[in-house]
Amino acid sequence: LTVLEGSLYAGFITSNMDNKLSTKVLDKGDVFVFPQGLIRFQFNNGTQNAVALAALSS
Repeated sequence: LTVLEGSLYAGFITSNMDNKLSTKVLDKGDVFVFPQGLIRFQFNNGTQNAVALAALSS
């Protein structure tokens, strides 16, 4: 996930017994990599529109 404009709050939850939450606030130009097969999320936590580019694999 690459943020092109605005700000996003992104993260994922691990699938092991700990179910650890990993999150980060992303600003313009930031990149976040989601491990394959995990529950993931991203949402606009700013006051303006956000634009992001995502590439997902099945």
